[in-house]
Amino acid sequence: MTDAANFLRRCGLFRDFDDKSLELISQSAEEITVDGGLDIVRENEAGDAMYVVLAGEVQVYTRNAESREITLAGLAA
Repeated sequence: MTDAANFLRRCGLFRDFDDKSLELISQSAEEITVDGGLDIVRENEAGDAMYVVLAGEVQVYTRNAESREITLAGLAA
């Protein structure tokens, strides 16, 4: 199994997938690098991708009525 497929297996969502399915998913995946401070997805925008954090951390946040940032979660590899 490839490194990418092995990494996916450690993610809760993919834990019960068989080797063949993990390989197919990992082959269609694209690895990207995002600079700190940039938004990956935005609330209320249509999604067209799924992200798995391989390294580093991401912050999930929303804004309240006064536009203050409210952290919902911190995610890491």
